[in-house]
Amino acid sequence: CPNGIHGRPIYGGHPIISLIRDPFATVYSFVNLNISHLKIKSIDYEKFIIQNLVEYSLFYTSLLEISKEHPSNLLLITYENLVSSPETLNTLAEFINQSPKLRPDFVFDQVKYDNLVNPHKKSFFKFGSNAAGRKDERFCAVVKQYDKTRFTKFGYEDIF
Repeated sequence: CPNGIHGRPIYGGHPIISLIRDPFATVYSFVNLNISHLKIKSIDYEKFIIQNLVEYSLFYTSLLEISKEHPSNLLLITYENLVSSPETLNTLAEFINQSPKLRPDFVFDQVKYDNLVNPHKKSFFKFGSNAAGRKDERFCAVVKQYDKTRFTKFGYEDIF
């Protein structure tokens, strides 16, 4: 891959678009996917969470370094901005120097989380909120041990 493999970005002279999300929400979703949906029984819960937080820290730090060295060739989009307003879609269209076929505000309204979830059917879209992990005592007990300041430079504050 010209820009590295998933989770290991490198700058190869090509523009990069990367989407990141609150790493705690992402890891919470990932651990629950493995346990409740994929039924993997052999997960060391604490080790899995810490290991994935370390991986996300490395991934985000690599993106930050690329952004500093090649600011015009990296668009870093946060999930939180993407779901909060259509402005991020405008920014994305500008970055790829394309005029969107559909208005970004229309697309934004059509793909809102609540429009995509069937409340009566089991779905991978179980949690639409970054706050879900904060309500899970077991998850919080593990995350409290982690140095959460590793993510403050990306705008993710310690909420635990």
